[in-house]
Amino acid sequence: AQGRSKEEAARAAAEAATLNGGSHVAKASAAASAVVRGGGSHEEAGEAAAKAAVAGGATPESSHVAAGKAADAAVVSQRGNSEQAAAAAGSAAVSAGSSKEKAALIAGAAAGEAEAELADESSPGSKSHWRSAGLAAAAAVLKAGGSVKQGSEAAVASALKAGGSREDAAEVSGVAVGHAFVAQGRSKEEAARAAGEATKMNGGSHAAQASAAALAVVRGGGSHEEAGEAA
Repeated sequence: AQGRSKEEAARAAAEAATLNGGSHVAKASAAASAVVRGGGSHEEAGEAAAKAAVAGGATPESSHVAAGKAADAAVVSQRGNSEQAAAAAGSAAVSAGSSKEKAALIAGAAAGEAEAELADESSPGSKSHWRSAGLAAAAAVLKAGGSVKQGSEAAVASALKAGGSREDAAEVSGVAVGHAFVAQGRSKEEAARAAGEATKMNGGSHAAQASAAALAVVRGGGSHEEAGEAA
């Protein structure tokens, strides 16, 4: 409002957070918000967040996560969707010095959090946000260049964070893997096997494994009869 630069605004915001006893995450978030309000990009917001986090005592790796979270929060505050949040978080993390592999995981976490938050706003009280959060997280990791295994792990983490049970999280990890296999052009049989195995690996019951396998078949264009056989 005083016409100061976004860099000055970011420093002032981080300092204010420090004076009020804020953690390095709070400092990072305050700095990023100031940059975005000043017309800066999400990458610039991420860089400011990382600098504020490091100044607040964070390790480089923690500062990368803080940068991603700050960019994610900025997108959500502007009514952006989970894909936009993931892209912003990943870009912010890379701009802050993160490796592309770690940035993919940060993007996945951002997508899961954004999806759960947006879903909660549109359907407050619903208890199934874990599914959309897990799938959004896995999709974001894969889109950012992460492996199928990393996508599966991201799905589990986001589903649990969104309130799903361990069984729920295991099933959604399998569904995410099944989707990934279909997207890669694999057969529906391969997708079903992979979905079931991922669900089992993450502690899912036989019922959860069957459900994930069946959904993979349907995703791959199979009939409900074929889905039943896969299950």
